[in-house]
Amino acid sequence: MKTNADTYRRIFPIPTTELTLNAQLKQNTGY
Repeated sequence: MKTNADTYRRIFPIPTTELTLNAQLKQNTGY
């Protein structure tokens, strides 16, 4: 089944553990 969004354009939330380990990371908008 074909979707409107290409897989490389999908945006997922960054795990909290990764945000905690690296203060330079910013959460994706909308999460």
